[in-house]
Amino acid sequence: MSRGKKVSRQTLIGEAGVALIHTRVTAMGFLFEPHRLDHGIDGRIELIDPVTQEALNLTLLVQSKASTLPFPGETDTSFRYTCRERDLHYWLGGNATVILVLSHPDDNEAWWVDIQAAFADPARRASRTVTIDKRRQVFDASAAPELLRRATKPCYSSGMDEGPGRLISEAGSPFALEVHEAITPFGDTTDLPELPPYVPRQHDGDLEKIVQKAAAGTSGTHCCSATPRRERPARPGNRSTACRAIGACGTRRRQTNWSSGCRRSGRIPCCG
Repeated sequence: MSRGKKVSRQTLIGEAGVALIHTRVTAMGFLFEPHRLDHGIDGRIELIDPVTQEALNLTLLVQSKASTLPFPGETDTSFRYTCRERDLHYWLGGNATVILVLSHPDDNEAWWVDIQAAFADPARRASRTVTIDKRRQVFDASAAPELLRRATKPCYSSGMDEGPGRLISEAGSPFALEVHEAITPFGDTTDLPELPPYVPRQHDGDLEKIVQKAAAGTSGTHCCSATPRRERPARPGNRSTACRAIGACGTRRRQTNWSSGCRRSGRIPCCG
């Protein structure tokens, strides 16, 4: 009977899972650094700018869970995974984004989930269970842009205010920016008078200056107010106010934030 030290099958599966992560991260154009001591984090991904090839000083922490058996409820399209309470407590307690990579190393398959995003909902946090979409959450080179985006977002658990508004690039439609369609009159319009020419006002110049500052990387806010046509006794709500906050934020590439507020007073809406 052999008295030599033995390596368990599970240890080999775990090593194969980490090796698969290393291979996939390299294919993404990023760097993977395995941790020599594992307390619930197997390594970290250092993000690289895909255009300039510069190291961005942005990282994601990675934990691997590898198996040769099907995950609970696994089908061709999805499966479930329930995290251990102490693991989840550890992952959510830090100040860095943690991604969990679930894999079948023998089949060269891997999927991923952002732990902070997945368990932001209290009910899901209590269940400790996530459902993995095997088509949308594949951990390969196609995941690189999304991983880069996750690394540049503020930490979900930091409690820090992300500031007003959201990125213009995330709006998707001009209507989301409160740019509305022009009104089309019905019937015969030949007798309608021509609209008077637009007269520039002071706040137009103020807004232009703020936009120019935002393009240069400085945030600013501008408030416009309008008085109802019929003067009424001074009281709350007699004036309508709208604000525009235009800012610049980002890590390496400048991006523009926007937000707006609008309320109505009497019959005069102001959405300046």
